[in-house]
Amino acid sequence: MALDIYVGPLTRFYTGRWKSIITQYREGFDPNCLVLDGGLDRLADLQVETPEGHVQIMETKVNRKYLSPLADAGQMIENWRQSLNEALAASLKEPLDWPEDNDGDYFTDKPGWEAYGALMLWAAHEEHPEFEAPEILPEDWVADPAHELSLPEDSLTRYPTLLRCDFWLPGEYSFTSQGKAPNETDVTFGFSAALRNELVELNARTWCADEISGWLAYGKKREDGLEDCAKFAFAVFYALAGIANKYNQPMVLDW
Repeated sequence: MALDIYVGPLTRFYTGRWKSIITQYREGFDPNCLVLDGGLDRLADLQVETPEGHVQIMETKVNRKYLSPLADAGQMIENWRQSLNEALAASLKEPLDWPEDNDGDYFTDKPGWEAYGALMLWAAHEEHPEFEAPEILPEDWVADPAHELSLPEDSLTRYPTLLRCDFWLPGEYSFTSQGKAPNETDVTFGFSAALRNELVELNARTWCADEISGWLAYGKKREDGLEDCAKFAFAVFYALAGIANKYNQPMVLDW
């Protein structure tokens, strides 16, 4: 099952008018897409061998649900945003707003589930050093004891937007909230500015790295080790959270 991050207009995202980097690798580059450094080049690291001996890049999605009819998608997104503003009104200084250009540019990259899971455990074990961090991402990483302590809504984690959210809105807020995406799937909302701040703190408390762009050089698999996988996912999230904040666009996990 593949995991991507999308940053850009939701009308484009929820009508399928975008291409993951694997799709672009197969079908050709999308001129409306801006991929992080080396994104298409490192896809060879994600190849797997099938039982029949064929080498291929796998991309299976289970959470995609597009809006229908497509002609009404723009208005549906606008109605959804109005409802979201009403639901969050008590916590907002002003209504959320961002450009919804059907033909606007978008950004995407693929951390993959293994690197994503490694980043989640890296953050959880930073604040729960009483547990020994695994050297390799466990198969059932969500059951890791440090992760289980940091994840609940009532825990005092330093990284709520990183650990709990799968949908980041543009805005200078730090709260998280459960709700519905435009396609009626359950999501946990956070904000890209808070995500970026949490990543900065995680780096300061662990790696203290001044330069992380080199961490984007290749895709990471479980066997590369927890820390290296976490570094790769960190670089992807850090870059895309910064882009989402700079261009005032939503950021969404796609799987």
